[in-house]
Amino acid sequence: MKLSEVIDSIHVKSVSGSLDVEVSGIFYDSRQVIEGGVFCALVGGGADGNEYIDAAIENGAVAIISGKPYPGEFKGTWVPVAGPHVWRWGLRLAIWRTTRVGRFPWLV
Repeated sequence: MKLSEVIDSIHVKSVSGSLDVEVSGIFYDSRQVIEGGVFCALVGGGADGNEYIDAAIENGAVAIISGKPYPGEFKGTWVPVAGPHVWRWGLRLAIWRTTRVGRFPWLV
């Protein structure tokens, strides 16, 4: 599945990088990211996913979805999104859509 299909239901401000990249899964735990994964830097529950972006990249993330602006040094695709409540619902829809058609066996 292409990244453009994953983020279709998320309110995206802009994108730095390609949306035409093939992705292997959607992850919110940087320790579980595999090569080709999309890391969602969620904030809440006492943790800030933005603190784990470097670990996700080291594990093979090709795209980062975050409420923070593009830092400039990531060579993959950076997807800055609107407020956390808006994009969390969009992310849930993206996960539901991708799992319903059986495209992502790894959603961690």
